[in-house]
Amino acid sequence: MIKKHKPYSKVDATLIARYYYIKQDIQTAYESMLDVKSDEGVPINKLKKYYQLKSDFGWYLQKNDAAAEASYKLFDMNETRLSDYERVSYVYQKRIPARALEASQRAYKEFRALLHFLYLCKCCS
Repeated sequence: MIKKHKPYSKVDATLIARYYYIKQDIQTAYESMLDVKSDEGVPINKLKKYYQLKSDFGWYLQKNDAAAEASYKLFDMNETRLSDYERVSYVYQKRIPARALEASQRAYKEFRALLHFLYLCKCCS
């Protein structure tokens, strides 16, 4: 019954994903977050939860590119966790170095994370 109403809003997708997570079906939880409507009209706090969950499930399932992209979306919302910065730095360090560098700079400024400081030193040398 749930699958009949696609595409979901991002709010509904978050709730559905949490349901499947409780049922210990992370693959289906992640998949329920893929066929969604645009961000338009969704409150920022709901978008934050959507992208955090999508990043977490994607990382768990080793869909690292999608997880990093979801984490990167959180940058503009100023809701980025240290794990989001780490995912973006890790995934984009070779493909989009400027994005990885931005993530490391922001992580160091916000969390004083030594790992990101070392990455900055490596990039700037």
